Amino acid sequence: MKKLLVTMMKGGTGKTMLVCQLARHAHAKGLRVLVVDIDDQMNTSSCLLRGEGVQKLPFSTTQVYRDRIANIDFGDSTFTVLCSDSTIKSTITEQMMATDANGEYIGDNAVHNLSHFMQQAKEHFDLCILDTPSGMDHSIVCAMACADFVLAPIEFTPECMEGITTLLSGPRSIPTIREFNPGLKFLGFLPNKVEATEKQKSIMADLIDSGSMGSFVCDDQGRLLSIPKRQALLQVQAEGISLAEFAKTNSQARSALPTVRRVFDSLLGKMTLDATGEDHE
Repeated sequence: MKKLLVTMMKGGTGKTMLVCQLARHAHAKGLRVLVVDIDDQMNTSSCLLRGEGVQKLPFSTTQVYRDRIANIDFGDSTFTVLCSDSTIKSTITEQMMATDANGEYIGDNAVHNLSHFMQQAKEHFDLCILDTPSGMDHSIVCAMACADFVLAPIEFTPECMEGITTLLSGPRSIPTIREFNPGLKFLGFLPNKVEATEKQKSIMADLIDSGSMGSFVCDDQGRLLSIPKRQALLQVQAEGISLAEFAKTNSQARSALPTVRRVFDSLLGKMTLDATGEDHE
């Protein structure tokens, strides 16, 4: 099972859309998919459960962080979500440096408990996608310590550009986490909600001039990958369906689908997951 963490310092970059649509795309390719919602806002959990064919585990992400859950029955579903319950920040993140009844740090236990959960899940799923809140709090650090890959969706805005440095060289940056998780790989920054505006073009030019494009997601030919801003992507989130399903009746979705599929197939390929099978949608 490959474990992909999707994170970014700034909110509003389209993490939830990316997680939900990538999960649905991977499942349509025949992969067994587990989604872990670490965000107290519960947007990913809500979106996935609006659709059909998604199993909800009978415990929450908070419980997984807090307790060492044994003998988990994942059932026969090939598309499963571990839901947030809106209490991770108050009961786990804000208590990371506190000790439990045995005198052990809650933060240390959280990493071990999440790792224990992942160990049990790996025989049942091919891909686990972890959706995180914005920022870089302890709940994200714990998840990053257990992940194989990190993907960072961004917008071409000045505020989002500031988060690039933090993720690459801040005190809780990817290089710092590699001290505890040496195998962690950064897939790169993925531009999302891309428009052909002068402002976005200017930010892109600045990135090229600064030499920062090496940290962005590219295809096998070295071409920058990105996801366009389309109303259809907002609509599929609201309805809890895949872009491919919506494309059957919506022309804008049909127009965006080849670009989005190309991005998703490239991401799956970078994680050495088969993205060449028949599309089952």
